[in-house]
Amino acid sequence: MGIFDENVEEIKPVKEKEEKVDELINIKDEDQEFSNNVDELISDDMFTMHKKAKVRPKLDREKKYDMIPKMTQQFRFCGNPFRIDSYKGCDFGCKYCFANASNLLGRKGWQTGDIARLERFMSRALDKDEKGNYLCETNSLSMECVRHGVPFHCGGLSDPFQEREWELGITYRLLQLSNKYSYPILFSTKGIIKDEKYWKVLDPKLHAFQLSLISKDTEFLKQFETNTASAEERIAFARELHRRGFWVAIRIQPCIDIEKAMELVEEISGDVDYITVEHLKIDIGNDMIKELFSKQLASGDYHRISTMLFEMDTEKKIKDVEKIKSISKCPIGVGDNDLHYMSDSDCCCGVDTIGPAFDNWIKYNLTYLAKHSNENNEKLWTPKQGCSECFFKGSFGNKVKADDIKNLDFRQYVAEYCRRHPEFMKRKEEFVFDIFKED
Repeated sequence: MGIFDENVEEIKPVKEKEEKVDELINIKDEDQEFSNNVDELISDDMFTMHKKAKVRPKLDREKKYDMIPKMTQQFRFCGNPFRIDSYKGCDFGCKYCFANASNLLGRKGWQTGDIARLERFMSRALDKDEKGNYLCETNSLSMECVRHGVPFHCGGLSDPFQEREWELGITYRLLQLSNKYSYPILFSTKGIIKDEKYWKVLDPKLHAFQLSLISKDTEFLKQFETNTASAEERIAFARELHRRGFWVAIRIQPCIDIEKAMELVEEISGDVDYITVEHLKIDIGNDMIKELFSKQLASGDYHRISTMLFEMDTEKKIKDVEKIKSISKCPIGVGDNDLHYMSDSDCCCGVDTIGPAFDNWIKYNLTYLAKHSNENNEKLWTPKQGCSECFFKGSFGNKVKADDIKNLDFRQYVAEYCRRHPEFMKRKEEFVFDIFKED
Protein backbone atom coordinates (compact mmCIF):
# COMPACT_ATOMS: atom_id res chain seq x y z
CA MET A 1 0.00 0.00 0.00
CA GLY A 2 0.99 3.63 -0.43
CA ILE A 3 0.38 6.42 2.04
CA PHE A 4 -3.38 5.87 1.97
CA ASP A 5 -5.09 3.04 3.74
CA GLU A 6 -8.46 2.13 2.26
CA ASN A 7 -9.70 1.45 5.78
CA VAL A 8 -9.00 4.96 7.01
CA GLU A 9 -12.22 6.32 8.47
CA GLU A 10 -13.82 8.97 6.25
CA ILE A 11 -15.97 10.53 8.99
CA LYS A 12 -14.11 13.40 10.65
CA PRO A 13 -14.41 13.65 14.46
CA VAL A 14 -16.93 16.29 15.47
CA LYS A 15 -14.56 17.70 18.07
CA GLU A 16 -11.93 18.29 15.41
CA LYS A 17 -14.44 20.12 13.18
CA GLU A 18 -15.57 22.26 16.11
CA GLU A 19 -11.96 23.19 16.87
CA LYS A 20 -11.46 24.14 13.22
CA VAL A 21 -14.58 26.34 13.35
CA ASP A 22 -13.23 28.12 16.42
CA GLU A 23 -9.88 28.56 14.72
CA LEU A 24 -11.46 30.13 11.64
CA ILE A 25 -13.75 32.40 13.62
CA ASN A 26 -10.90 33.79 15.73
CA ILE A 27 -8.60 34.63 12.82
CA LYS A 28 -7.04 38.09 13.25
CA ASP A 29 -7.29 39.17 9.63
CA GLU A 30 -10.75 37.76 9.81
CA ASP A 31 -13.16 38.08 6.96
CA GLN A 32 -11.00 37.18 3.98
CA GLU A 33 -9.53 33.98 5.35
CA PHE A 34 -12.80 33.02 7.00
CA SER A 35 -14.66 33.25 3.71
CA ASN A 36 -11.93 31.34 1.90
CA ASN A 37 -11.84 28.41 4.32
CA VAL A 38 -15.13 27.85 6.08
CA ASP A 39 -16.93 26.88 2.87
CA GLU A 40 -14.46 24.06 2.29
CA LEU A 41 -14.91 22.91 5.89
CA ILE A 42 -18.65 22.47 5.50
CA SER A 43 -18.68 21.15 1.95
CA ASP A 44 -17.71 17.56 2.72
CA ASP A 45 -20.50 16.73 5.19
CA MET A 46 -23.21 19.31 4.59
CA PHE A 47 -24.84 19.23 8.01
CA THR A 48 -22.10 17.97 10.33
CA MET A 49 -21.25 21.37 11.79
CA HIS A 50 -23.87 22.76 14.14
CA LYS A 51 -24.90 25.48 16.56
CA LYS A 52 -21.54 25.75 18.30
CA ALA A 53 -20.36 27.93 15.40
CA LYS A 54 -20.90 31.66 15.89
CA VAL A 55 -20.29 34.43 13.39
CA ARG A 56 -19.08 37.92 14.27
CA PRO A 57 -22.08 40.24 14.73
CA LYS A 58 -20.67 43.26 12.89
CA LEU A 59 -21.50 43.68 9.24
CA ASP A 60 -18.57 45.27 7.42
CA ARG A 61 -19.67 46.67 4.07
CA GLU A 62 -16.14 47.81 3.31
CA LYS A 63 -14.66 44.34 3.65
CA LYS A 64 -15.75 42.39 0.57
CA TYR A 65 -16.27 38.67 0.13
CA ASP A 66 -13.61 37.05 -2.05
CA MET A 67 -15.30 36.14 -5.34
CA ILE A 68 -12.30 34.42 -6.94
CA PRO A 69 -13.66 31.02 -8.11
CA LYS A 70 -12.44 28.06 -6.09
CA MET A 71 -12.25 24.35 -6.62
CA THR A 72 -13.95 22.54 -3.74
CA GLN A 73 -12.83 19.18 -2.41
CA GLN A 74 -15.95 17.71 -4.00
CA PHE A 75 -13.97 17.41 -7.26
CA ARG A 76 -13.19 13.85 -6.19
CA PHE A 77 -16.77 12.75 -6.93
CA CYS A 78 -18.44 15.77 -8.59
CA GLY A 79 -18.12 17.12 -12.14
CA ASN A 80 -19.31 20.61 -11.18
CA PRO A 81 -17.05 21.62 -8.24
CA PHE A 82 -15.71 25.02 -9.46
CA ARG A 83 -17.64 27.32 -7.15
CA ILE A 84 -18.25 31.06 -7.21
CA ASP A 85 -20.66 33.07 -5.04
CA SER A 86 -21.94 36.63 -5.42
CA TYR A 87 -22.53 37.01 -1.69
CA LYS A 88 -21.48 35.60 1.64
CA GLY A 89 -24.74 34.87 3.40
CA CYS A 90 -28.32 34.56 2.19
CA ASP A 91 -31.56 36.23 3.21
CA PHE A 92 -33.84 33.35 2.13
CA GLY A 93 -33.58 31.62 5.52
CA CYS A 94 -34.19 27.98 4.55
CA LYS A 95 -34.29 25.92 7.74
CA TYR A 96 -32.63 22.87 6.20
CA CYS A 97 -29.77 24.88 4.63
CA PHE A 98 -26.38 23.78 5.99
CA ALA A 99 -25.10 27.37 6.06
CA ASN A 100 -28.13 28.92 7.76
CA ALA A 101 -28.68 25.99 10.12
CA SER A 102 -25.09 26.19 11.39
CA ASN A 103 -25.27 30.02 11.56
CA LEU A 104 -22.00 30.23 9.66
CA LEU A 105 -22.98 32.31 6.66
CA GLY A 106 -26.23 33.89 7.74
CA ARG A 107 -27.28 37.52 8.01
CA LYS A 108 -24.74 38.42 10.70
CA GLY A 109 -21.90 37.25 8.53
CA TRP A 110 -23.23 38.77 5.31
CA GLN A 111 -20.90 40.48 2.81
CA THR A 112 -21.10 41.51 -0.84
CA GLY A 113 -18.80 39.84 -3.33
CA ASP A 114 -15.68 41.70 -4.44
CA ILE A 115 -16.67 41.88 -8.09
CA ALA A 116 -13.87 44.34 -8.92
CA ARG A 117 -11.28 41.83 -7.76
CA LEU A 118 -12.94 39.12 -9.84
CA GLU A 119 -12.82 41.39 -12.89
CA ARG A 120 -9.08 41.89 -12.39
CA PHE A 121 -8.58 38.17 -11.95
CA MET A 122 -10.47 37.32 -15.13
CA SER A 123 -8.44 39.90 -17.03
CA ARG A 124 -5.16 38.38 -15.82
CA ALA A 125 -6.43 34.90 -16.61
CA LEU A 126 -7.92 35.44 -20.07
CA ASP A 127 -6.72 38.70 -21.66
CA LYS A 128 -3.82 38.44 -24.12
CA ASP A 129 -1.22 40.80 -25.54
CA GLU A 130 -0.85 41.75 -29.20
CA LYS A 131 1.11 38.53 -29.83
CA GLY A 132 -1.65 36.35 -28.49
CA ASN A 133 0.12 35.50 -25.23
CA TYR A 134 -1.51 35.55 -21.82
CA LEU A 135 -0.60 38.55 -19.70
CA CYS A 136 0.79 36.34 -16.92
CA GLU A 137 1.83 32.77 -16.23
CA THR A 138 -0.68 30.27 -14.87
CA ASN A 139 0.02 30.65 -11.17
CA SER A 140 -2.93 29.04 -9.38
CA LEU A 141 -5.43 26.21 -9.59
CA SER A 142 -8.26 28.71 -10.12
CA MET A 143 -6.48 30.40 -13.01
CA GLU A 144 -5.67 27.08 -14.67
CA CYS A 145 -9.33 26.02 -14.46
CA VAL A 146 -10.52 29.35 -15.88
CA ARG A 147 -8.11 29.08 -18.81
CA HIS A 148 -9.44 25.61 -19.51
CA GLY A 149 -13.02 26.91 -19.40
CA VAL A 150 -14.28 24.86 -16.45
CA PRO A 151 -17.86 26.12 -15.87
CA PHE A 152 -18.61 28.19 -12.79
CA HIS A 153 -21.20 26.85 -10.38
CA CYS A 154 -22.75 29.99 -8.88
CA GLY A 155 -24.90 29.57 -5.77
CA GLY A 156 -23.23 26.76 -3.86
CA LEU A 157 -23.21 28.66 -0.57
CA SER A 158 -25.53 31.64 -1.04
CA ASP A 159 -28.29 32.39 -3.53
CA PRO A 160 -27.18 34.62 -6.43
CA PHE A 161 -30.75 35.89 -6.91
CA GLN A 162 -31.62 36.58 -3.28
CA GLU A 163 -33.48 39.80 -2.42
CA ARG A 164 -30.29 41.83 -1.94
CA GLU A 165 -29.36 41.27 -5.56
CA TRP A 166 -32.08 43.61 -6.82
CA GLU A 167 -30.47 46.45 -4.87
CA LEU A 168 -26.77 45.60 -5.19
CA GLY A 169 -26.50 43.86 -8.59
CA ILE A 170 -23.39 41.76 -7.93
CA THR A 171 -24.78 38.83 -9.93
CA TYR A 172 -25.73 41.25 -12.72
CA ARG A 173 -22.10 42.35 -13.01
CA LEU A 174 -21.04 38.69 -12.96
CA LEU A 175 -23.35 38.08 -15.92
CA GLN A 176 -21.76 41.00 -17.77
CA LEU A 177 -18.31 39.59 -17.08
CA SER A 178 -19.44 36.17 -18.28
CA ASN A 179 -20.62 37.70 -21.55
CA LYS A 180 -17.37 39.61 -22.01
CA TYR A 181 -15.33 36.40 -21.88
CA SER A 182 -18.01 33.98 -23.17
CA TYR A 183 -17.65 32.10 -19.90
CA PRO A 184 -20.27 29.49 -18.86
CA ILE A 185 -22.12 29.66 -15.53
CA LEU A 186 -24.58 27.22 -14.00
CA PHE A 187 -26.72 29.09 -11.46
CA SER A 188 -28.36 27.41 -8.45
CA THR A 189 -31.22 29.46 -7.04
CA LYS A 190 -34.56 29.57 -5.28
CA GLY A 191 -35.11 33.06 -6.68
CA ILE A 192 -36.80 34.41 -9.78
CA ILE A 193 -35.86 37.25 -12.15
CA LYS A 194 -37.48 40.45 -10.87
CA ASP A 195 -35.85 43.00 -13.16
CA GLU A 196 -36.34 42.99 -16.92
CA LYS A 197 -32.77 44.18 -17.55
CA TYR A 198 -31.44 40.76 -16.49
CA TRP A 199 -33.07 39.11 -19.49
CA LYS A 200 -30.97 41.39 -21.69
CA VAL A 201 -27.67 40.05 -20.32
CA LEU A 202 -28.70 36.42 -19.86
CA ASP A 203 -27.53 34.19 -22.74
CA PRO A 204 -28.93 30.65 -23.24
CA LYS A 205 -25.59 29.55 -24.67
CA LEU A 206 -23.63 30.63 -21.58
CA HIS A 207 -26.09 30.55 -18.70
CA ALA A 208 -28.04 27.64 -17.28
CA PHE A 209 -30.25 27.30 -14.22
CA GLN A 210 -30.91 24.82 -11.44
CA LEU A 211 -34.03 25.87 -9.55
CA SER A 212 -34.26 24.40 -6.06
CA LEU A 213 -37.78 23.26 -5.24
CA ILE A 214 -38.85 20.38 -3.00
CA SER A 215 -42.61 20.48 -3.62
CA LYS A 216 -45.25 22.21 -5.73
CA ASP A 217 -47.22 22.80 -2.51
CA THR A 218 -46.38 26.27 -1.16
CA GLU A 219 -47.94 25.49 2.24
CA PHE A 220 -45.61 22.48 2.55
CA LEU A 221 -42.66 24.71 1.62
CA LYS A 222 -43.48 27.19 4.37
CA GLN A 223 -42.59 24.58 6.96
CA PHE A 224 -38.99 24.70 5.79
CA GLU A 225 -38.42 27.96 3.89
CA THR A 226 -38.90 31.67 4.57
CA ASN A 227 -38.55 34.64 2.22
CA THR A 228 -38.32 32.42 -0.87
CA ALA A 229 -40.42 32.64 -4.01
CA SER A 230 -43.54 30.49 -3.88
CA ALA A 231 -43.72 27.11 -5.57
CA GLU A 232 -46.03 28.59 -8.20
CA GLU A 233 -43.59 31.42 -8.92
CA ARG A 234 -40.62 29.07 -9.28
CA ILE A 235 -42.53 26.69 -11.54
CA ALA A 236 -43.59 29.62 -13.72
CA PHE A 237 -39.98 30.86 -13.80
CA ALA A 238 -38.74 27.43 -14.86
CA ARG A 239 -41.23 27.36 -17.71
CA GLU A 240 -40.31 30.89 -18.78
CA LEU A 241 -36.61 29.99 -18.84
CA HIS A 242 -37.39 26.91 -20.92
CA ARG A 243 -39.54 28.95 -23.29
CA ARG A 244 -36.67 31.38 -23.81
CA GLY A 245 -34.28 28.56 -24.71
CA PHE A 246 -32.35 28.21 -21.45
CA TRP A 247 -31.30 24.84 -20.08
CA VAL A 248 -33.15 24.51 -16.79
CA ALA A 249 -33.21 21.85 -14.10
CA ILE A 250 -35.16 21.30 -10.90
CA ARG A 251 -33.23 20.34 -7.76
CA ILE A 252 -35.27 18.38 -5.23
CA GLN A 253 -32.62 18.85 -2.58
CA PRO A 254 -33.32 17.82 0.07
CA CYS A 255 -36.01 15.29 -0.77
CA ILE A 256 -38.02 15.32 2.45
CA ASP A 257 -41.30 13.72 1.35
CA ILE A 258 -41.30 11.33 -1.61
CA GLU A 259 -45.01 11.86 -2.34
CA LYS A 260 -44.54 15.65 -2.51
CA ALA A 261 -41.48 15.13 -4.72
CA MET A 262 -43.43 12.90 -7.11
CA GLU A 263 -46.25 15.43 -7.37
CA LEU A 264 -43.67 18.03 -8.41
CA VAL A 265 -42.05 15.69 -10.95
CA GLU A 266 -45.41 14.95 -12.55
CA GLU A 267 -46.13 18.69 -12.74
CA ILE A 268 -42.85 19.99 -14.14
CA SER A 269 -40.76 17.20 -15.72
CA GLY A 270 -42.18 17.85 -19.18
CA ASP A 271 -41.11 21.50 -19.05
CA VAL A 272 -37.49 21.20 -17.87
CA ASP A 273 -34.33 19.52 -19.12
CA TYR A 274 -33.25 17.70 -15.98
CA ILE A 275 -34.23 16.91 -12.38
CA THR A 276 -31.80 16.14 -9.56
CA VAL A 277 -32.92 14.47 -6.35
CA GLU A 278 -30.89 14.19 -3.16
CA HIS A 279 -32.28 12.90 0.12
CA LEU A 280 -32.35 14.69 3.45
CA LYS A 281 -29.47 14.55 5.90
CA ILE A 282 -30.32 15.35 9.53
CA ASP A 283 -27.84 17.01 11.88
CA ILE A 284 -28.92 16.06 15.39
CA GLY A 285 -26.34 18.46 16.84
CA ASN A 286 -28.59 21.34 15.77
CA ASP A 287 -31.62 21.47 18.06
CA MET A 288 -33.79 23.22 15.46
CA ILE A 289 -32.97 20.63 12.79
CA LYS A 290 -33.44 17.76 15.22
CA GLU A 291 -36.89 19.00 16.22
CA LEU A 292 -37.94 19.92 12.69
CA PHE A 293 -37.20 16.42 11.41
CA SER A 294 -38.08 14.44 14.54
CA LYS A 295 -40.75 12.52 12.61
CA GLN A 296 -38.17 11.33 10.07
CA LEU A 297 -35.76 10.33 12.82
CA ALA A 298 -38.48 8.34 14.57
CA SER A 299 -39.54 6.54 11.38
CA GLY A 300 -36.71 4.01 11.50
CA ASP A 301 -35.72 4.86 7.91
CA TYR A 302 -32.60 6.82 8.93
CA HIS A 303 -29.25 5.62 10.19
CA ARG A 304 -26.24 7.33 11.71
CA ILE A 305 -23.32 8.03 9.36
CA SER A 306 -21.28 10.17 11.77
CA THR A 307 -21.49 11.36 15.36
CA MET A 308 -24.11 14.00 14.55
CA LEU A 309 -25.37 13.10 11.07
CA PHE A 310 -28.20 10.79 10.00
CA GLU A 311 -29.28 9.88 6.48
CA MET A 312 -31.91 7.64 4.92
CA ASP A 313 -31.16 3.96 4.43
CA THR A 314 -29.73 3.25 0.99
CA GLU A 315 -32.33 0.69 -0.07
CA LYS A 316 -35.17 3.09 0.69
CA LYS A 317 -33.41 5.84 -1.25
CA ILE A 318 -33.06 3.51 -4.23
CA LYS A 319 -36.81 2.80 -4.17
CA ASP A 320 -37.53 6.55 -4.07
CA VAL A 321 -35.30 7.18 -7.08
CA GLU A 322 -36.92 4.35 -9.01
CA LYS A 323 -40.37 5.80 -8.29
CA ILE A 324 -39.32 9.22 -9.56
CA LYS A 325 -37.70 7.78 -12.67
CA SER A 326 -40.86 5.81 -13.47
CA ILE A 327 -42.95 8.98 -13.86
CA SER A 328 -40.42 11.55 -15.08
CA LYS A 329 -40.45 12.88 -18.64
CA CYS A 330 -36.83 14.11 -18.37
CA PRO A 331 -33.52 12.62 -17.20
CA ILE A 332 -32.95 12.18 -13.46
CA GLY A 333 -29.72 12.82 -11.57
CA VAL A 334 -29.07 11.47 -8.07
CA GLY A 335 -27.11 13.67 -5.67
CA ASP A 336 -26.68 11.14 -2.85
CA ASN A 337 -23.01 10.16 -2.77
CA ASP A 338 -23.75 6.45 -2.60
CA LEU A 339 -26.18 6.62 -5.54
CA HIS A 340 -24.42 8.84 -8.09
CA TYR A 341 -24.21 5.80 -10.35
CA MET A 342 -28.01 5.86 -10.71
CA SER A 343 -27.93 9.22 -12.51
CA ASP A 344 -29.17 9.17 -16.10
CA SER A 345 -26.16 11.23 -17.18
CA ASP A 346 -22.48 11.37 -16.21
CA CYS A 347 -22.94 14.11 -13.61
CA CYS A 348 -25.76 14.23 -11.07
CA CYS A 349 -26.53 17.91 -11.73
CA GLY A 350 -26.78 17.36 -15.50
CA VAL A 351 -24.02 19.84 -16.41
CA ASP A 352 -22.84 17.30 -18.99
CA THR A 353 -26.13 17.68 -20.89
CA ILE A 354 -26.26 21.49 -21.20
CA GLY A 355 -24.33 22.32 -24.36
CA PRO A 356 -20.94 23.06 -25.96
CA ALA A 357 -19.99 25.96 -23.67
CA PHE A 358 -20.18 23.60 -20.68
CA ASP A 359 -18.20 20.72 -22.21
CA ASN A 360 -15.14 21.36 -20.05
CA TRP A 361 -16.79 20.23 -16.82
CA ILE A 362 -14.52 18.11 -14.62
CA LYS A 363 -14.81 14.52 -15.79
CA TYR A 364 -12.02 12.85 -13.84
CA ASN A 365 -13.98 11.92 -10.72
CA LEU A 366 -15.48 8.86 -9.05
CA THR A 367 -18.90 9.17 -10.70
CA TYR A 368 -17.62 9.51 -14.25
CA LEU A 369 -15.03 6.76 -13.80
CA ALA A 370 -17.66 4.41 -12.42
CA LYS A 371 -19.78 4.92 -15.53
CA HIS A 372 -16.86 4.69 -17.98
CA SER A 373 -14.77 1.91 -16.49
CA ASN A 374 -14.01 0.36 -19.87
CA GLU A 375 -12.63 3.53 -21.47
CA ASN A 376 -9.15 5.03 -21.52
CA ASN A 377 -9.69 7.69 -18.87
CA GLU A 378 -6.02 8.68 -18.77
CA LYS A 379 -6.74 11.09 -21.64
CA LEU A 380 -9.19 13.11 -19.56
CA TRP A 381 -8.03 16.62 -18.70
CA THR A 382 -7.01 17.34 -15.12
CA PRO A 383 -5.32 20.46 -13.72
CA LYS A 384 -1.58 20.37 -13.08
CA GLN A 385 -1.58 22.96 -10.30
CA GLY A 386 -1.57 21.66 -6.74
CA CYS A 387 -4.91 20.85 -5.11
CA SER A 388 -3.97 20.82 -1.43
CA GLU A 389 -5.66 24.21 -0.95
CA CYS A 390 -9.02 22.49 -1.51
CA PHE A 391 -8.72 20.58 1.76
CA PHE A 392 -8.51 21.33 5.45
CA LYS A 393 -6.65 19.55 8.23
CA GLY A 394 -8.36 16.26 8.97
CA SER A 395 -9.94 15.76 5.54
CA PHE A 396 -8.25 12.38 5.23
CA GLY A 397 -8.60 11.09 8.77
CA ASN A 398 -6.15 11.05 11.63
CA LYS A 399 -3.83 8.44 10.14
CA VAL A 400 -2.66 10.61 7.26
CA LYS A 401 -0.24 13.47 7.93
CA ALA A 402 -0.53 16.75 6.07
CA ASP A 403 3.06 16.49 4.85
CA ASP A 404 2.24 13.16 3.19
CA ILE A 405 -0.50 14.59 0.98
CA LYS A 406 0.44 18.18 0.23
CA ASN A 407 2.28 17.27 -2.97
CA LEU A 408 -0.34 14.90 -4.41
CA ASP A 409 -1.77 15.80 -7.79
CA PHE A 410 -5.42 15.94 -8.84
CA ARG A 411 -5.57 12.33 -10.03
CA GLN A 412 -3.99 11.00 -6.85
CA TYR A 413 -6.61 12.74 -4.73
CA VAL A 414 -9.36 11.17 -6.84
CA ALA A 415 -7.66 7.78 -6.60
CA GLU A 416 -7.46 8.08 -2.82
CA TYR A 417 -11.18 8.83 -2.62
CA CYS A 418 -12.11 5.92 -4.89
CA ARG A 419 -9.96 3.51 -2.86
CA ARG A 420 -11.74 4.47 0.33
CA HIS A 421 -15.23 4.43 -1.18
CA PRO A 422 -15.64 1.40 -3.44
CA GLU A 423 -19.18 1.14 -2.05
CA PHE A 424 -20.08 4.34 -3.91
CA MET A 425 -19.20 2.65 -7.20
CA LYS A 426 -21.78 -0.11 -6.63
CA ARG A 427 -21.72 -2.67 -9.47
CA LYS A 428 -18.34 -1.27 -10.54
CA GLU A 429 -16.22 -2.61 -7.66
CA GLU A 430 -14.26 -4.88 -9.96
CA PHE A 431 -12.34 -2.04 -11.62
CA VAL A 432 -11.58 0.28 -8.70
CA PHE A 433 -8.27 -1.21 -7.72
CA ASP A 434 -7.33 -2.04 -11.32
CA ILE A 435 -7.56 1.59 -12.47
CA PHE A 436 -5.92 3.07 -9.39
CA LYS A 437 -2.90 0.87 -8.83
CA GLU A 438 -0.27 1.79 -6.29
CA ASP A 439 3.06 3.01 -7.66
